Amino acid sequence: MKRVITICCMLVIAGSFSVYSQAVSPAKKQDILKLIEVMDAKAQMAQTFDLMFTNVMESMGAGIPADVKRTFKSKFESRINDFVNQLIPIYDKHFTHDDIKNIIKFYETPTGKKMIKATPLITQESFAIGQKWGQDLAQDIVNDLMKLQK
Repeated sequence: MKRVITICCMLVIAGSFSVYSQAVSPAKKQDILKLIEVMDAKAQMAQTFDLMFTNVMESMGAGIPADVKRTFKSKFESRINDFVNQLIPIYDKHFTHDDIKNIIKFYETPTGKKMIKATPLITQESFAIGQKWGQDLAQDIVNDLMKLQK
């Protein structure tokens, strides 16, 4: 039985490595990086990081000294390219090269550019709504559990 479990685990691990070890063609990789650039993804990630960092610090009741914020931002910026490079196999897995090219074309249109500008705002507004919604849901669940215990 142990051998069967060990073999199954090895197959799962080997399978997960093979998904990401397959080489992405240089042309497709270049277009994926172009798509990430056209989507202004790095700036959006930085904005999301700032928002999350601020929210975490505020939830802890801590102010954010400017030097601490600069330190974390610098660390984020120094590692962003590593993160972007880890996205390449994911885009490769889910999109054909033609898909990537067509998505780039869309984001280069006026509507695509509008989508790029609106997405961080939509995300920020959605985050605020999601926080309130989650808090309300959690409170309802706690109230229901308390009623069950009575």
